[in-house]
Amino acid sequence: VKLADSCRSDRVAKERKLAGFAEERIKELEEAYNRFDKDKSGEIDTAELMGILKEFGWQPKTREEQSALMKKLDIARAKARYAGVSEVGPDGSATIKFWTFVQLCRLLETEAEVAEEARTNALMKELKFTIKEVEEFRNIFLDKRREYAEECGSTCDAFEGLPRDAILRLMRMLGVSVKAERKVTFDKQLIDLGCPSDGFLDFAGFLRLMRWLIGSGWLGGGG
Repeated sequence: VKLADSCRSDRVAKERKLAGFAEERIKELEEAYNRFDKDKSGEIDTAELMGILKEFGWQPKTREEQSALMKKLDIARAKARYAGVSEVGPDGSATIKFWTFVQLCRLLETEAEVAEEARTNALMKELKFTIKEVEEFRNIFLDKRREYAEECGSTCDAFEGLPRDAILRLMRMLGVSVKAERKVTFDKQLIDLGCPSDGFLDFAGFLRLMRWLIGSGWLGGGG
């Protein structure tokens, strides 16, 4: 019984340290962290942290968000200490150690997931899509983003959404003709959805595009 309790305790401690991330995800975070830890000191400063967060799409955009991030860093340090990590640095420090960074990523990823779910639910209601339809569109969106990332020799996290050429290829795959006058109309629609010629279409914009294509008869209506 004592051995089983000990094994269970060790497993729980490990899970806390990993912040619920899989080993593969921890390796990805470590690679990103090490790229910015240029002097290999085992620490990064807040400016380097912002660089990593920008890669992941989590960078704070306002002073309020920056201030909130500093508070989250101290929460992440507390969580790292609770997970058994001894060297996390003092609260309020301008440097961030790796296991503090892992806990911060868990906080930010969870926040992003909750916010994304709320946005998607509101959008689903507005666009009158079912949960099944949204998930089908999400799979298409993620597959195309993954394909584009692989072509660029990068990771999906490096892209905020789908670029124009990936969208046009998807249209061809769906049998939607985007030529002549239609191309002008389509380009305007993408700009209205926040995707300029050199920009990216996020998932919310992608859902709006699908609803527009269906409503216009371009998709599923012989277009």
